Amino acid sequence: MDSIQEKVIKLKEAIDIELSFCNPTDTPYLCPLLENTNDKIKIVDRIVSFVANEGISISTAISQVETELNPNYIPD
Repeated sequence: MDSIQEKVIKLKEAIDIELSFCNPTDTPYLCPLLENTNDKIKIVDRIVSFVANEGISISTAISQVETELNPNYIPD
């Protein structure tokens, strides 16, 4: 059985694969941030948090992060 740390590592690897397909047309606020290592680490950690705490898929978590980064988004 994998330890929690091993599961997090595998999750981060899966997230990296998903983010490698980042399309600026679809996620114009998230994609440019992936060029900066520190920003990418923060984004991956945020996605891990969504997946682990909210039980959502990686792609849904990426969309959620994009929404949070959008300066035009006004939360309810």
